[in-house]
Amino acid sequence: MNHPRGHVCKIWREAAVIAFNDHADYVALFGDDVVLETSGWMEQCHQAFQKLAAETNTAQEFGCISFTDLAFPGMPTFPVLGATHYAIFPDIFPDVFIN
Repeated sequence: MNHPRGHVCKIWREAAVIAFNDHADYVALFGDDVVLETSGWMEQCHQAFQKLAAETNTAQEFGCISFTDLAFPGMPTFPVLGATHYAIFPDIFPDVFIN
């Protein structure tokens, strides 16, 4: 990818578009220093999207959930975006978002 150093949102946007175009159901952004300590985390993400759909009466894979980051409690630092959400809102991160 040809983005300036530190423009993580642009890199994530481009990678997410590629994944969704390859028919991914969900896309998650993780830093290179992330350690996932929860076994079964993929199934838990899927269940969280199912719960979100049921509670809000929206389509499966709509919305955004996030992991609990023990380094930054209370701050949703690692989003998981669903394919339906991307289909409706393809501008994942506006250009003004720069990490």
